[in-house]
Amino acid sequence: MSNPQLPDLGHHNIDEFAFTFKVNLRIGAIALMIAGALTGFYSQLNEEQRDVANFGTTTLGVCIAGASAIHAYRGLMRSAKIQETEIRASREEIMISRQERNVDRENEKRVRVLERTINYIARWNHPDFASSRAMMKKVLVESNKQNIKLATYLEAHPEEAQAVVSILNFLEELSFLTHEKDLDKDKLASFYRAIFDMVYSDFFQYIQARREDKNRDKLYEHFEKLHQEWQINGSYRG
Repeated sequence: MSNPQLPDLGHHNIDEFAFTFKVNLRIGAIALMIAGALTGFYSQLNEEQRDVANFGTTTLGVCIAGASAIHAYRGLMRSAKIQETEIRASREEIMISRQERNVDRENEKRVRVLERTINYIARWNHPDFASSRAMMKKVLVESNKQNIKLATYLEAHPEEAQAVVSILNFLEELSFLTHEKDLDKDKLASFYRAIFDMVYSDFFQYIQARREDKNRDKLYEHFEKLHQEWQINGSYRG
């Protein structure tokens, strides 16, 4: 039964250890023999021969040191090349990771834009807008019946004017966010283009009157600009 506290080296590992020990022992013995022979040989030399031997030994040492230095330099160069390769690979991985993160951010941005666009499309048909839309129709009918300008009629009916202004403000808000790329122009065009045509044609004179009254030339400028883009391009593809 084997001792559980000692690792089982196995027959192969024991033989390998014994072979290595024998080789090291032989190398040590040979080194001692060579050292002894050289020492004995050196002791038999005269002074002049010893000087020559010392010079040769010194030269040999210098050569060995030089060879070692060259070997070390080559090792450093190989190590530097390996490090450079690793750094390049690491940089490439970082760049790929950044690109993947950028793609993820772009996808997330597209999703957010699409969600906001759908929300703005749904808001037009929301019950909160029903009374304002109905009021806009009533304003057009009543002003035509009385054969007076729309601005004059709305000036005399402030409640109905407020409903019209709320609709215009909403369309201006939508147009501004579209130009800021927070909403999808193509998807908005498929739903809002006809609405923009109707509101712009029916209420442009009122918009102009409000601009003059408030001395604001850029009032509802985003609404007007987006309407013109859709008129020119059919639907925006920019």
